[in-house]
Amino acid sequence: MPDKDLLLTTAPMAGRDDVNDGSTISLWADEPSGGNSVVSEADCLELVDSLFPSRSYYVPHGRGDDCAELTEVPGGVVLSTDMFWEDVHFRTGYFTPEEAGAKALAVAVSDLAAAGAVPLGFSLSLMIPSWLGRKILGKVLAGMAEKAREYGIFLTGGDLSRGEKLGFSISAWGRRVRPDAPFIRRGTAKPGDYLFLVGEAGLARVGLWALENSGRAALGAWPEACAAHLSPRPLLAVGQAVARLAHEHEPDVEDHRLSLMDLSDGLMRDVPRLLGGLGADLTFDRQIIPAEVAAAARAVERDPEEFFLLGGEDYALIGTCAEAFWPHLSEAVPGARLLGQVDSRPGLFRHGRPVTLQGFDHFSGQEEVIPALPTATAQPAGPDSGEPALSSGTYVPNPPERPDSVKTNRPVSEAAGSIIAICREAWASGLMAGFNGNVSCRVTLDNGSDYRPLPPFLRPERTAPRQEACLITRSGAAKARLTEQDFALIDFSGDTHLAGAPASTESAVHLAIYAACPESRVIIHTHPPCLLALSMLLAPEERLVLSLPEAEVYRARLGHAPFQAPGSAELAAVTAKKAKYYPAVWMERHGLVVHAQDFNTALSLTEELEQLAKVHLSLLQAPAAVG
Repeated sequence: MPDKDLLLTTAPMAGRDDVNDGSTISLWADEPSGGNSVVSEADCLELVDSLFPSRSYYVPHGRGDDCAELTEVPGGVVLSTDMFWEDVHFRTGYFTPEEAGAKALAVAVSDLAAAGAVPLGFSLSLMIPSWLGRKILGKVLAGMAEKAREYGIFLTGGDLSRGEKLGFSISAWGRRVRPDAPFIRRGTAKPGDYLFLVGEAGLARVGLWALENSGRAALGAWPEACAAHLSPRPLLAVGQAVARLAHEHEPDVEDHRLSLMDLSDGLMRDVPRLLGGLGADLTFDRQIIPAEVAAAARAVERDPEEFFLLGGEDYALIGTCAEAFWPHLSEAVPGARLLGQVDSRPGLFRHGRPVTLQGFDHFSGQEEVIPALPTATAQPAGPDSGEPALSSGTYVPNPPERPDSVKTNRPVSEAAGSIIAICREAWASGLMAGFNGNVSCRVTLDNGSDYRPLPPFLRPERTAPRQEACLITRSGAAKARLTEQDFALIDFSGDTHLAGAPASTESAVHLAIYAACPESRVIIHTHPPCLLALSMLLAPEERLVLSLPEAEVYRARLGHAPFQAPGSAELAAVTAKKAKYYPAVWMERHGLVVHAQDFNTALSLTEELEQLAKVHLSLLQAPAAVG
């Protein structure tokens, strides 16, 4: 990537237009009574406006002008552009309309993950064929809109055109994870540096082959591979953790030499691109090969390593770091696994011997042979096969955003209402009981105008012309029955109580996390009973170790802080240190604290971790039913 604040990257995807012409509209046909062809641009814009919010913090005036007017983004902007075309990157025969729209946005956002950026918005250019009805176009856009909510980004504009096939061109943009943090680039490695992988390699290619041969019937035999191809998930949290790590160790850039790239065209193609002229000796353990990749290779009598190295469209992350820096990286990104070491010789080697496989290239003109994979049973790998039985790391998206979500700083009156609503929801879910737990969010005080509607109890006597503060529940408040009398306003230095009741005894933890994680806007501290029980039975490294795809993903988001006295400065310090790298931190014998940009994300992650703990406890209580 060029050494500029504004980074432009274009990453081709590994789909093929010269394989098995399975194009069909069987999954995309409108009902006979409700096709409603798209007859004008106004039809399209009406659909867009019904699904995508127009205004955001960084686009205050919304869509509708010739250009989107963006507010200043501290630290610069990162920008990526990707194309997603029917019969090149997806087929209507086995993608649902929602999956096509969602993947089109996901692959563009994946480049921002590789830069360690926080996505903010995107523009969409859409080519619409004459056969596509209004109802189906609405489903395509609805799938994209759901992903946009998940990533917390806004559609800022775009263009429309008629075409023979459906096509998307998406430019996604974002900001640094902190104003003074770096964007992560390629080409910083030196010989001897470690090469690592986060996520899975090879699954999406197996999914493509299975879907090309069998359509959606392949989902039953190859569920993880098909999910990897149909619904990739950009590793935004991982990229941001790497960027935070690089920032923490600046200006000692030479000491870490962190680089990152998303895996779109397979390891054989993308590793040389990452290394910028250097090579690598691949010494990875075969156990990192996903189970369905190994099973597919055995089914067609091929080497699993070949499938693993060729891959394509996995949207995992590959990166490098200095050998001495690996302990820091592996602690910050628990899912990182070693692939090998950077070599001064160009090309790829496996234990010192050259690897001659050819990765995918859109313009090579080479015919790709699609193997006939079995669909009755996938024969997953296991202990007797000599191959690992590992999960792919795919998982179900977060639910739609709750209406009380807070994504940017709000006036005190709105924030108080959001906290009251989220506490009642957490209480109803059993995550809070009685007086335990506490919740806070960042708020903005602006010359008194924001707190005039509040009772005198919550009105600060004096503030700066514009001041950011923390609104937090008071100590000893029953979270199911909060009122405006149950809040405190404190400044971020922790020295000034601005208004309201005495702050929670854990306000030091909240303030320390906000200081360590400036991008976070809300914090929820709960005492989930299943997680609490699991923590009393098992050591941290043994918790949530389950053979479920979602367990691997969510466990990687959970850090552990050793026990410190509640309300102590030591507890605040150790929790904030872990929060730099993990959105959720388990404070031993004291509960779970989750920080995020909005309450939807924070409470959803809390719920996911508690549900996994419930499953783990059930298995511990019934060992005879397992195995």
